[in-house]
Amino acid sequence: MPEQTLREQSLPYIGSAFEKYRTQAAQGNESSLATLQEVTADNPFFPHYIAFIADSDINFLKKHLISVMKKWFKEVIRPKETLLQDMLKRDISNKEHKLTAMDKLTFIRWVTNSTNFEPDGTIDTILFIPHYLYRPWTISADLPDTKVFYYPIHANSIDPENRYNPDTMLVRKYKALGDATRLNLLKRLLEGEQTLQQLTEQLPVAKSTLHHHLKMLKSAGLIGSDKQAYYVNKKSIASLDHELQTFLEE
Repeated sequence: MPEQTLREQSLPYIGSAFEKYRTQAAQGNESSLATLQEVTADNPFFPHYIAFIADSDINFLKKHLISVMKKWFKEVIRPKETLLQDMLKRDISNKEHKLTAMDKLTFIRWVTNSTNFEPDGTIDTILFIPHYLYRPWTISADLPDTKVFYYPIHANSIDPENRYNPDTMLVRKYKALGDATRLNLLKRLLEGEQTLQQLTEQLPVAKSTLHHHLKMLKSAGLIGSDKQAYYVNKKSIASLDHELQTFLEE
């Protein structure tokens, strides 16, 4: 693979509007490199990663990437290879079955636990990649014309013999609801978007404590945030009874 192609493919895709900067950064353009780092400044990993890819000697970079992939396979995949393959086969079967009973958008939201996901005109393909190690988190990424979701394998794909094992996200949702302060917050946010400061002024609770409660509600997918304001994911709330009933009856 040509040097520029390797660097360009190794640099993160951050949207079609920045593709020219990715190409120029791979060619050694310092200004474009700085632009990519500035755009990804909120990401704790990307700015340093971008600099590493752009500045590394090409032969070292090739050896490094090959070494990382080989070590990942050796340390993470190979010891559990048969177990992981069985999980994936069950997961594919489970998803194929669910897809026959859902429209595509509902299926995407169910797999990724993204109740408010709406595809835009730049997306032609949705790529699902199952993961086991980072459960219950869904990690999203972008490729040209493609939205990528690294989604958590469902509990019944991991241990199909134990039908009493609830999905991690279901537990997380009900755990988030099992607190008077969080229910108080949820009811207030249902009445309208509010910032952390606005909520702090209404409740006799420290801002840091409220922030912790909001993080729990958000990690359960019950609320979301847009800039500084928090809001309720009404679809996630509405689906709670169905999710619990499905688990109890399966």
